[in-house]
Amino acid sequence: KQDISAIMTTARADVVNQGLAPDSVIRVDESLNKHKNVYGKPLDERFNDISLAGSSVNDAEVIYFIGCLSAYDKQEIPKAMIKIFEAAGVNYTVLKGEEWCCGLPAYQLGLQDRAREMSEHNAKFITETGIKTVIASCPGCARALDLEYPKWGTKLNVEVLHHTVFIKKLLDEGRLKLKKPITKKLTYHDPCHLGRNMEIYDAPREILKQASESDILEIFATRERALCCGSGGGYKLTNPKQANVMGGRITDEATFVKADILVSACPLCKESFSKDAGEKGLELKDIAELIIDSL
Repeated sequence: KQDISAIMTTARADVVNQGLAPDSVIRVDESLNKHKNVYGKPLDERFNDISLAGSSVNDAEVIYFIGCLSAYDKQEIPKAMIKIFEAAGVNYTVLKGEEWCCGLPAYQLGLQDRAREMSEHNAKFITETGIKTVIASCPGCARALDLEYPKWGTKLNVEVLHHTVFIKKLLDEGRLKLKKPITKKLTYHDPCHLGRNMEIYDAPREILKQASESDILEIFATRERALCCGSGGGYKLTNPKQANVMGGRITDEATFVKADILVSACPLCKESFSKDAGEKGLELKDIAELIIDSL
C-alpha cells in the first residue's frame, strides 16, 4: 500500500529544493523564519489573550503545548483546557515565549529544513524542563511531537498525549467528574491527524458518551474513512477557497443527521467548519469546550 501523503511531501520538498516553491509556500517560510508561526503573528503576542496561571516547572505534572492556531485565534480551546486542568487538579506549565510552531505544516509543504529548525527548538526547551508528559490540543502538533520528530532526527523522550486521550484518562481516574449531561444532539468529526495518522478514534467517542444523555449521531464518513476538513497538509495555507469548500462537506453531513452540535477535536477543523456552520444552524464545539459545559 502506497503512502500518498508521503509521496506528495517528498515531491513538494523536491520543488522547494529546486527553488520553484510557489509564492504561498515562500510566504509561509518567511513567516516561520521571522515569527515562528505560519500566520505572520508576532511571537511575543502568542499567548496575549490567554490567562496562564500554570505551575512552576518544578511542580508541573505536564507541559501544555498550545499550538499556533489555538494561541492566536481559537483561544476558546486552550481556555477550556486550562479550566479542565484546574478542575482536575493537574499542575501544568507552558513553554511561553519558547513555544514555536511544531513544524508539521512546514514539513508537509516541503520546507523540511525549516521544519527541523522548529522541531529542534521545541525539543530543546521541552527536554530542559525535565517534564515527561506533553499535552497537545492540536492533532497536528501531537502527531509532530510524537511521530514525526523521530523521523526528522529530533530527539524528544517524552509521552505525548492529545487532549482527548488525556481528558479520557482524567475521567477514568476520577480526577474529572461530569455533573451536567449535554442534552443537545451531538455528532463528531474525526480529524485526519488524530484518526488516520494517530489511530485515535475511541477516546473522543467515549468522552462524548459520558458527557451526553443520548447516543452520538455518526455522520456518514467516520473513522478511517472520515473526510478531510480542508486544512490538513498545509492545504488551507495555499488554497484557502477550496479548503473552505471541503469543510462545508462535513457541516452538510452534520446537518443531514440532524445534529445540534458538531464536535471537533482539532482547532484547524473547527476553523474550517466555522465558515458556514452558523448559517446551517450548527453549533461548533471542541471536545474540551463541551466538557466544560458538563462540569
